[in-house]
Amino acid sequence: MYSSRLFFRQTFDFGGQRVVKTSEPMQLGAVVRSRRLVFSIGNFSLLDFFDKNSFASDLRRQFFNMAFLTYAAYDFAADARGYTWGGVLELYLDDWAFRLGRGVVPTNPNQLPLDGRFWEYYGDQLEIEHVHKLRGRPGAVRILGYRNHENLGRFDEAVAAYDTNPQHNAAACPGFSYGSKNTQAPDLCWVRRPDVKLGIGINLEQTSRATTSTSPTRRTTPIAARWTSWAPACTPSSEPS
Repeated sequence: MYSSRLFFRQTFDFGGQRVVKTSEPMQLGAVVRSRRLVFSIGNFSLLDFFDKNSFASDLRRQFFNMAFLTYAAYDFAADARGYTWGGVLELYLDDWAFRLGRGVVPTNPNQLPLDGRFWEYYGDQLEIEHVHKLRGRPGAVRILGYRNHENLGRFDEAVAAYDTNPQHNAAACPGFSYGSKNTQAPDLCWVRRPDVKLGIGINLEQTSRATTSTSPTRRTTPIAARWTSWAPACTPSSEPS
């Protein structure tokens, strides 16, 4: 038994058009305004709020590919099960949405215990979203950037530490490690320190109409795409949260 989600949410309406929210697993049915401020705090997954996509988000119902869960470089703050504690602020202005969130990170990489020192070790994210209609068909563009500050190790530094002193190997780790007994392999435990990891990605979705050669019926076809970029000095060679 474990807790995955337990959070408080408050919405402040600022006017605009009526927006009907249907009841879903993560949402109670309600009528809100197109201009509103939403504040959420508690236990959740950051993917409940960020980098959403109508066609490529939930592996249980959509594309079975981890790169479609979110963009591949997005190292969102989460424990080993994918959940965190934190807060998210969302501002909706008709066709635009702005999201800002902070979540706590694991005490050790990819483990269950979370580090509650959210002012010192954290994962921040900022997302800008615009929804539109292209020839009457709905679509959206989202740009999401993240910045993590946590105890990180770079693989190139771990290799350099081993090359300099072979005693700095995986079997001799003085701190957290994955229990390797290989004395001829480097390990990140020797080079972990407070560091920054960041990246940015773009998320597109668009529906279109397509006519097949076997049927004149026009069908709605979803299109989804994600592109990523990151800071080469930090992200490609550092371990995930």
